[in-house]
Amino acid sequence: MSKYSITGSDFHKSKEWQRIRKEYLQYVGEPYHCVNCNAGPLSGSGITVDHIIPGHLGNGEYYYDNSFENLAVMCIRCNSTKKDKIKVSKQRIEWQSDKWY
Repeated sequence: MSKYSITGSDFHKSKEWQRIRKEYLQYVGEPYHCVNCNAGPLSGSGITVDHIIPGHLGNGEYYYDNSFENLAVMCIRCNSTKKDKIKVSKQRIEWQSDKWY
């Protein structure tokens, strides 16, 4: 996937974002659940695709990493709460867990 630089927040209204969002949702597959609160199954306008590392650089410019590794399905409530913050998981992973590999 590509990285996309744009001034302002118009990126999420662009055809490019709509294409990336659609491809990502097809990649993830249904049923969709929020990665933060596990709400779901989500459908229609209840599905948002979040940039894990936000595109806002804090200086009025935006730089979006649209790789699938930087995208996540979220419910509207969690995504609007997160905004341009980076969410750090508090989940503890045991030493030598399968999640390390």
